[in-house]
Amino acid sequence: MTYFPTNPRNRMKIVISSLGPRNTVSLRARLTEPRRGLAPLIEITCSRVFNNFYNELGRHCQGVSAPSLRVADWRKNDMRRNKRLDDGMKRRDFLTGSTLVVTGTLLGSAGPTLAQQDPASAGPADARLIEDLIAANRILAREGVVDAFGHVSVRHDRDPNRYLLSRSLAPALVTPDDVIEYDLDSNPVNANNRPQYSERFIHGEIYKARPEVKAVVHNHSPSVILFGVSTVPLRPVFHIAAFIGKGLPIFDIRKAAGMTDMLVSNPDRGRALTQILASNVAVLMRGHGAAVVGASLPLAVGRSVYLEQNARIQAQAIGLGGGVTYLDPEEARKVMEAGENRSYERAWELWKLRALEK
Repeated sequence: MTYFPTNPRNRMKIVISSLGPRNTVSLRARLTEPRRGLAPLIEITCSRVFNNFYNELGRHCQGVSAPSLRVADWRKNDMRRNKRLDDGMKRRDFLTGSTLVVTGTLLGSAGPTLAQQDPASAGPADARLIEDLIAANRILAREGVVDAFGHVSVRHDRDPNRYLLSRSLAPALVTPDDVIEYDLDSNPVNANNRPQYSERFIHGEIYKARPEVKAVVHNHSPSVILFGVSTVPLRPVFHIAAFIGKGLPIFDIRKAAGMTDMLVSNPDRGRALTQILASNVAVLMRGHGAAVVGASLPLAVGRSVYLEQNARIQAQAIGLGGGVTYLDPEEARKVMEAGENRSYERAWELWKLRALEK
């Protein structure tokens, strides 16, 4: 029986993250099936020093009252210690690598009725949409926008509150059997113990904030990364990249979450990125890559491909020395008004044929 919200990667795991912007903590927890009549046991490994664990635990483990905490197997100076913690625990009480055993009593006598169920499915997606999603993964790999890392999703055709994303896998290897359905909180409908992308929250939070967006790409496009770490702004140098317009915003995760592993691996970071994205077609991610959106898979994929090309051409043009002539903002606007290169339909037809050929 699952008593607590679970980590979609494994029904017997959960992830808890603190809310403090500079003290965000990811905790991996293993839920142990309790004996009849006993409270659930969760073993949690702290990844960082943090504050206010008790409140964060209560937020994630609804249905648990008066949890008692004790540090087990806590090593400091090669000595094993056990220590009781109370609600007023101090930041210094937790060290990296500490292991906590958390117990709690389920409220009420029903017990199992408090279990959290997986989100309901929107039903089978259109086979053509799945085919396009597979093609999008492979196109991005063929065009050098992604390699073993990066991912692309599409909003479910039957329910705008669901989206489709592959399991954690190199995009070039994705097949229809790898596709997982998610709700907009990035909880899986049908993970079935398959590993998931830790940065799926990029997709869910963008779909929440931007109802017109139907597809999202996250990539580590090499040339684009240059402009996320430089003071030189990325600007459109040729008409097919006119969507860049006057420039693109840069998301610096340090400003949102302090020192991190650079990954947008929880909803708070996903929301922070989405706020910087705002109404733009893409956002650069400092020291990481980019997130690109579109009203269709061809648009999101096309923008991702030509964003990389524009960044590479611009860097080469700057390297020549002398001035660089960019598209005027009015020129870029007129390209977009004319249909943005026919929404990349011609390119999509060619790319898809190549990507899916046996």
